[in-house]
Amino acid sequence: MDVGHPWALLRDQTRTDGPRPIVTYVGPEGRTELSVVTLANNVAKAANLLRDEYDVEPGDAVRLALPVHWQTTVWLGAIAATGAVAALDDGLASLVVGTAELLPVGVTPALRVGRHPFGFPDAAPLPPGTAEAANELRAASDVFTPYAEPAPDDVALRTSHGEQTHRDLAAASTRAAADHRVRPGSRMLLAADDLTPDLVPLLLALPLLVAGSLVLAPTSSDLEAITTTERTDIRLD
Repeated sequence: MDVGHPWALLRDQTRTDGPRPIVTYVGPEGRTELSVVTLANNVAKAANLLRDEYDVEPGDAVRLALPVHWQTTVWLGAIAATGAVAALDDGLASLVVGTAELLPVGVTPALRVGRHPFGFPDAAPLPPGTAEAANELRAASDVFTPYAEPAPDDVALRTSHGEQTHRDLAAASTRAAADHRVRPGSRMLLAADDLTPDLVPLLLALPLLVAGSLVLAPTSSDLEAITTTERTDIRLD
């Protein structure tokens, strides 16, 4: 498997395999499926927002307070595209991105991400210093060109246990693919709730590295039914 920066891989696959479903989320809010092109468009809009409106630069940390969700793949991809670092700890960060129930109280600046299947705004009132991501994204371009091309050896993830580069995450994805005997075109079911460090490489890099498709679902779901309806052939959990 080729090891590369996820933004470069995603950009390349829009040209070679754009219609392929790459991320599907099936949850209580509904079903959302993103093709390679749709994911790339969403990632580009979010990356433009991070850079142009929140001054996120390469090496800056963006804290994620998100569950395992299709939105999480978008924001992980956007952070990677800008050359920033996804942070899952409580250290200093330029911005916090999270759902209403997971955003830390009183931490700003913050972007609130809704769970609507089509990415519509959350209906609840916004806390002070928090912006609604869906509204902010409307004006953002779906074409993103980084000022400096991100590289595989850039730091990608910061947790309380340390830092990992995109190369590290790609290697973890490669190991997971080997452990689960993933093949090109595999439809992989991942049932998970909380975004933990070991899930980041699966969400960010795995479907790109294996040219496959990731199906996400909460652990409380009827996973047998999802396996049937989504025609998944591999369980990652």
